Amino acid sequence: MNYPHNEGVFGIAIDVKVLRKLCREDKIKWTLHILKRMGERSISSELIINTILKGKIIEEYSESCLILNFEDARPLHVVVGMGGEEIFIVTAYFPTLEKWDASFENRKE
Repeated sequence: MNYPHNEGVFGIAIDVKVLRKLCREDKIKWTLHILKRMGERSISSELIINTILKGKIIEEYSESCLILNFEDARPLHVVVGMGGEEIFIVTAYFPTLEKWDASFENRKE
């Protein structure tokens, strides 16, 4: 799936075009946390980059957002932040139906 928007769920718009531009330019900072989680969860950098480039922002925070993408029908969530002229990958995980609805876009209460 390719989601071309994003207006911002909470009224604070992260410019998805800028986010994707920085990603394409390889202006990415990989935190120690994400490198550890990638190994634990068998998530490749390619999956993370594809999620940023093709996914949908489903939640926004002060300077970061949660992006959803489907790879081979499997959902992937990536939390990515923006700071200056680079993005930083905070974490990534495969969401489960225990915590998310069937669309993997809304948290269960």
